[in-house]
Amino acid sequence: MFCNLLCVFFCKLKVVTSGKNTRGYHYILANLGFSNMSLDRVFSGGANITGFQIINPDSPIVQQFLQRWERLDEREFPEAKNTPLKYTSALTHDAILVIAEAFRYLRRQRVDVSRRGSAGDCLANPAVPWSQGIDIERALKMVQVPGMTGNIQFDTFGRRSNYTIDVYEMKPKGPRRMLTVVKILIWKLLGFA
Repeated sequence: MFCNLLCVFFCKLKVVTSGKNTRGYHYILANLGFSNMSLDRVFSGGANITGFQIINPDSPIVQQFLQRWERLDEREFPEAKNTPLKYTSALTHDAILVIAEAFRYLRRQRVDVSRRGSAGDCLANPAVPWSQGIDIERALKMVQVPGMTGNIQFDTFGRRSNYTIDVYEMKPKGPRRMLTVVKILIWKLLGFA
C-alpha cells in the first residue's frame, strides 16, 4: 500500500510540475479508493479526473463500522478519529469475513479441518495435497455475504462476481471553480467470460 501511495504522490507531482494539469488533460486513476486521494493540486489546473470507488459510504455495513470506529478509545487507537476508511482496509475486513464464513459452513457440515490424519506433504515430489483443502476451497467459493465492499460472492473459478464499483469524476463547480466529486456511473460486475 505504501508503494501505491508513493507512486500516486510522484505521479501527481510530475503532472503538476510539467504543467499537464490543465484543461484538455484527462486522467483515469486505476485504484479502488478514489475518495481517499488528495487531488486538489492536479485538479486546480482544470484537468478532468476519473476514478473508481469500491466502498459505498452510504452502505449500512460501512456506516455501522464507522460508528464503532469513532467510539474507539483514543489512548489505544490514536488514529481512529482522524483516519478515513481506506479501501485496502475494507478489502482486508471482507477477506477475513469470507474466511470466517467458510469455516462456519465447514463446521456446520462437520468437516474436520484439524490436519489430523492425512495432512499432506508439501515437500514430496510431486506434492501430496491436504485432503481437506478441496473442502475448504469449495466452502470459500460458496460464500455469499454482504461486506464493506458490497456483495461478496465467487464464480466457479473462485473469482469475485456480482459486485459494483462506483465511477467518480472530479468537476469544477461555479465561477470560482470549486471542486465537486460527482458519481457518474455504477459499474456492476457479474463475472467474467
